[in-house]
Amino acid sequence: VGSSDPNPGDTFTYLWNFGDGTPTSTASANGHTFPADGTYTVSLIVTDGWGKAASTSLAVTIGEPPGNAAPTPVISNPICAARSCSFSGLGSSDPNGDSMTFLWNWGDGTATSTASTPTHAFAADGTYTVTLTTTDAWGDAASTTRDVTITKPAGNLPPVPVIAPPACVKKLCTLSAAGSSDPNGDGYTYLWNFGDATPTSTSAAPSHTFPTAGTFTVTLTLTDGWGDAASTTLPVTITEPADNVAPVPVINNPSCTARTCTFSAVGTADPNGDAFTYSWNFGDGSAASTLATPTKTYTADNTYTVTLTATDEWGRAASATRSLTIAEPVGNTAPTPVITAPTCAARTCVFSGISPTDAQGDVITFLWSFGDGSATSTLPSPTKTYAADGTYTVTLTTTDAWGDAASTTFVLTITEPVGNVAPTPVIGTPSCAGLVCVLSGLGSSDPNGDPFTYSWNFGDGSAVSTLPVPTKTYALAGTYTVTLTVTDGWGKAASTTRVVTVP
Repeated sequence: VGSSDPNPGDTFTYLWNFGDGTPTSTASANGHTFPADGTYTVSLIVTDGWGKAASTSLAVTIGEPPGNAAPTPVISNPICAARSCSFSGLGSSDPNGDSMTFLWNWGDGTATSTASTPTHAFAADGTYTVTLTTTDAWGDAASTTRDVTITKPAGNLPPVPVIAPPACVKKLCTLSAAGSSDPNGDGYTYLWNFGDATPTSTSAAPSHTFPTAGTFTVTLTLTDGWGDAASTTLPVTITEPADNVAPVPVINNPSCTARTCTFSAVGTADPNGDAFTYSWNFGDGSAASTLATPTKTYTADNTYTVTLTATDEWGRAASATRSLTIAEPVGNTAPTPVITAPTCAARTCVFSGISPTDAQGDVITFLWSFGDGSATSTLPSPTKTYAADGTYTVTLTTTDAWGDAASTTFVLTITEPVGNVAPTPVIGTPSCAGLVCVLSGLGSSDPNGDPFTYSWNFGDGSAVSTLPVPTKTYALAGTYTVTLTVTDGWGKAASTTRVVTVP
């Protein structure tokens, strides 16, 4: 706050370096936690939209106040239900009013907790020494302990599971453990096994869809906090209605473009109102589809028998068929490909095949071969960069939806202009604050007006940058030889160096 730009209307960006080796920040205002006591040089670099940058720095001293004392940890009396105990460290305090963190060790070798009021379940009876360590913002810490004895009561009995009569609609049943209890008043958990090899449930009242008609043995197991468990079973019978009949499948007239057809099962219905699924067989040995309106592309002309099977939730199924003839129209001709003269900047050329026509109005696909052995392209207007001068035969093949294809060629000569020279690299005056330096290659130019790329070597063995105005954070202060290489589209390159001193 308070940074400004002398040129009205310019915006600028921020780059903070906190001088402690942590990541930089681009926010306008920052909160930052320093890792240790010491004096840190905090630097701020502001850069306007033109790449002009300026920096400033400020020494920040971090020191623990004299007489700072560690917090006082307090473990309140835990509240336990069987082996699960709730702890609280909220009675802990810090004599200096500092914030504090909590670390609980349960004395049983399990993972620690950093909550102020954690809950922990001990796995077995025994006496455990629970330790609470509180640490203030300066790293000063203190610990306290409390012994917790876990003992299962003599004569503890397992819960008594009860399965209430289920409420079923078709194959969907709602089950309930209402009526279950524990003789000792302990809490307990639920585990349902539905007897149909599907996943279990831990809900008190789960809803479950059985896969078919039949009788299934449902098992409910209740387990109390001490690990004592008991189970009960109930047979659940799922019965298909006596008047149930299969769905009635309907295949509508398909809509085809060349060999690609869209099918529709709209109108398929189930007389009993059951849900149903679809299965399409397209008659050519390909994979089936379960969509209501699938799209299928055939690979060859032929007459195909398309089958739709509709199956209700009880497994009742019925099928319908439809004969479909795929035939290329008599007299169909291939598209006429056209390559317009490409637009080239150095060895990078933009081609266009957007003018081809198909006498029958079919959809056309494109395949470009650039004559240099590189990968082909299926774009209508691809961009291609050649690696070297030469004469290349570019081929465009256009193919209609029936697979009829035609090709045309264009001879393209790539030649570097006589007298072409490399760009002129210029490294502007670097702006460094602490270990962070902003470098600029914006003064570089090309005598021929060609576009060019940047490659920065920062002289410290780190990765190069291809930005025109890179920001570099050095690991150590020192003197570095920075190299900027600029390369035009013809591969002509030139380099320059500048010694950068990092304070």
